[in-house]
Amino acid sequence: MNETSAPPAAPTLDASTWTPDDAEERYHVRGWGDGYFFVNEAGEVAVRPDRNGQAPVSIYEIVRHLQEEQVPFPVLIRFQDVIRGRVQQLNEAFRDAIAELGYRNRYTGVYPIKVNQLHEVVEEVLEAGKPYGMGLECGSKTELVAALAHLEDDETLLICNGYKDGTMLQLILSGQQLGKNIIPVLEKYDEFEHLMKLARARKLRTRFGVRVRLTTSGAGRWADSGGDLSKFGISIPELLTLLDRLEEMDRLDAFTLLHFHLGSQIANIQTLKKAVKEITQIYAQLRQRGVPIQYLDVGGGLGVNYEADFAGMNEGINYTLQEYANAVVHSVMEVCEAEQVEHPAILSESGRAITAHHSVLIVEVLGAYRKNEIDPDFVPAETDHALVHELFATWQWVRETPAMRPAELLEAYHDAVEKRQQADSLFSFGYLRIEQKALAERLYWSICRTINARVQRLDVDWLPNELLALNEHLVDQYLCDFSVFQSVLDHWAIGQRFPIMPIHR
Repeated sequence: MNETSAPPAAPTLDASTWTPDDAEERYHVRGWGDGYFFVNEAGEVAVRPDRNGQAPVSIYEIVRHLQEEQVPFPVLIRFQDVIRGRVQQLNEAFRDAIAELGYRNRYTGVYPIKVNQLHEVVEEVLEAGKPYGMGLECGSKTELVAALAHLEDDETLLICNGYKDGTMLQLILSGQQLGKNIIPVLEKYDEFEHLMKLARARKLRTRFGVRVRLTTSGAGRWADSGGDLSKFGISIPELLTLLDRLEEMDRLDAFTLLHFHLGSQIANIQTLKKAVKEITQIYAQLRQRGVPIQYLDVGGGLGVNYEADFAGMNEGINYTLQEYANAVVHSVMEVCEAEQVEHPAILSESGRAITAHHSVLIVEVLGAYRKNEIDPDFVPAETDHALVHELFATWQWVRETPAMRPAELLEAYHDAVEKRQQADSLFSFGYLRIEQKALAERLYWSICRTINARVQRLDVDWLPNELLALNEHLVDQYLCDFSVFQSVLDHWAIGQRFPIMPIHR
């Protein structure tokens, strides 16, 4: 969440009647806040760190104290208790699903450190997840080195995804030799051959997982993470070749994990169910073939709502955390029961869902662009241009007519648009003085504002789209500096969608 003030179109309300509920509705706080964020009685954005009765904290008060200390902005504020709460909710959701459905194995979450590599965040996730056996996931050599330092015991699971060269494979094998619970997930068949060759040289009975390229694919920005177009994962023909090689080596026991990944933000629960059933069918047939796979890793993708509501939003999801857990457990169990195979331990790599709510970026408003309106007592002079007089007449018509139908308001709006366009054209050709152009613009915005105020008071079933769009047309524009790194391009934010709102009235 960030501080700024450029709200979407919504009814214009009297500031004297504005309530915290109005603010939450305007900025869709209930949609993306997930119970953590709300607007308090003072009209300030506040956070409930654990959603379980802990005293809420006013973000505005925090910012005020930072300003008193002359801390420069932008500032990133982190609420570590939110991370603890999210870890607990994720694990408890799977525990509830397993207990309710009678699933005969366990769930283990692993945190992908690429989501947030801050040492403090990783430690907070592991500390909160300790009662649940929470593990880690890495996707590169640097992440592997960082993750190894957090494996304080031999039980903590570390899943290694991504491309693996010889150096990374050697580091993974060294960790396995030390007794650490590290499972490399092979993305390409060549990685399998390379891993087994290096393990033989060390006389180490390594174990690994395989990422399978499913036919099911996600949608949106991460659609190419799954399906035939995915550049990651082993195809079914390659998987069978790999199994033949393991049988030749008498090393089927090395294959211990099966993995898929649909993308970082699964929007539709039906897509998830389809993918889980597909990977479980592969798991079941491999178990029937004698491969002792222990873990089924459903990857990442547990989504977060960045929009007002669930289904239909560009960056939203159509399910809750509990429904996600129920869908995964039920889909795996359904296939396993039908194929009469053991239930695997379920893993998931949820990073966004754990950390998204815990940090808030606060930025200062540097300036504002407001629509320049005419003085309420303005009367055009005889020497003013005819267009100014015509715009003034339209304004008077809208202001002084007791009741106007939508058709009449639309006609007045069209008149104002036409007259402004004529003023712009005359000015471009040098037939209108700049002072007269300024008067025309002020009158145009005053007409739009007056029409919009009347539109908001209408009690009708239908309004023309042009009138509905007026509120957004009139919105103020606020200028903010969102650059965290100041001199480096903030590539992390390009193309991303985040909730943005002011933090106080």
